[in-house]
Amino acid sequence: MSIAGRKVQPIDTPAEYLNLDDPLVAYRGNPLIGALGPIRSKEQISKLLTVKPAYDPSDRELPAHLRPHAAFALREFFLPGIAHMAAVKEVDLLIRQSYRRRNPLDPGYRRQWMRDRKELKDGRQLPKRYEFIPLGAVVSGPPGTGKTLSVGFSVQDFVPVAEHAYLVDGERVAFTQIPCLKLNLFQDGSLKSFGREIFDQAEQTLSIPLARDWGVDRANGNRIQSLYFQLCQEYNVGLFVVDEFQLIQSAHDGARRALNYFVRMMNCIGVAVVVIGTPATAGLLKENLAASRRFLSPIPPYTPFVEGQVWDAFFRQMARYQYVAEMDPLASLSAVVLDLSGGIPDLAVKLFMLSQMRLFGRKKERLTADVLRETSKLLFYTVQDRLVELKGKAPEAKDIATVAKTMNEAFNAIASVETERVGAEPIAGLEPPPSSPITISAGVAETMAGKMKKAAKADDKLAALEALGVVAHPA
Repeated sequence: MSIAGRKVQPIDTPAEYLNLDDPLVAYRGNPLIGALGPIRSKEQISKLLTVKPAYDPSDRELPAHLRPHAAFALREFFLPGIAHMAAVKEVDLLIRQSYRRRNPLDPGYRRQWMRDRKELKDGRQLPKRYEFIPLGAVVSGPPGTGKTLSVGFSVQDFVPVAEHAYLVDGERVAFTQIPCLKLNLFQDGSLKSFGREIFDQAEQTLSIPLARDWGVDRANGNRIQSLYFQLCQEYNVGLFVVDEFQLIQSAHDGARRALNYFVRMMNCIGVAVVVIGTPATAGLLKENLAASRRFLSPIPPYTPFVEGQVWDAFFRQMARYQYVAEMDPLASLSAVVLDLSGGIPDLAVKLFMLSQMRLFGRKKERLTADVLRETSKLLFYTVQDRLVELKGKAPEAKDIATVAKTMNEAFNAIASVETERVGAEPIAGLEPPPSSPITISAGVAETMAGKMKKAAKADDKLAALEALGVVAHPA
């Protein structure tokens, strides 16, 4: 087959990688784009993001010891909103823009790649070839609004590693492609930590000791930059996804330095970057105007549900997953769940599911507003002084991700207790209840005695039972 006047023949490589039938002429003949598959339509994105676990109304008639396993499927429930859809569309665009001017089958690009490799080995800076190509995006919102989930869905269909080999005018051209690397937080904000994280993730993806072979541990800051630039070019990395970015503010000047690393990669290598974080992330970008212009994107902030048609549709779909014998009218339950969860989808699902689990095996299995409120007290006990922040209704603190993690631990603890109470087999993913002391706010730990004293002072019998390790149940 012919591409731009060159005879190209795949060698043990899917022919569709050549992307000759792409509706966009600019993408044709570029195997790095072809390996990503077709651009997804609005309908395909909606189907990709919508998760409705299997459910049968007869599940509510199962014995009490089986129903926790049925109910736990509700944890997977997810319905996309405008922001989730926009994030997937933006990822599709950014990664293709990253590869648009990086075609290994183009002799001109291969010559440029060889020159860059020599420049990097000699310790010289690369020109900013991609400075005016939009390659960055920010996904921001309170914990539990589906940021990480939606971006994860957007890259899950990309092959982790694509091996390419072609005959181009009789010359063999072979290369490896890593479409996406997910980076964990490099908390000290140093260049070496950033580079080391890139190599660690590439090693896990390729299952080869890259850091050792490339001498990463012996490299200083400037050298490590040259090394990760080389890695991005050598393995044709298209996109970096960086989660929990707001935590970088714990490092002195860490956010500014980290953003500078990303901007350099975009400008010099052409790699796209998607940053995920709480609303504080957007604030960090605003403080760095030079970097913020590289992260302009049409993805709106992820926000909690508010009263209205969108929330009503979400709750109706979630309420289909009924595992107890009876429920109060949906309208009354809907208002209570919205109020208690603050409209955060993850909190709403946890509260609705856990409230039902606490009723399994009881003489009266009816989900009421009172049961929801009791469950809310248990679920949010360890983070009660931070609930306003957790629900995205107040300026957040730096440790909001830790607060969310603490609440998740409380959910697992209560669910584990309820599972054991009805004699159910342990559920995969549920951890045992956390032991005292329990962190309830930044830098504060509370013992059992402290919790009992607080409960007595407030004349809160429910809290007293909790302090003793006895989970209160509906009558």
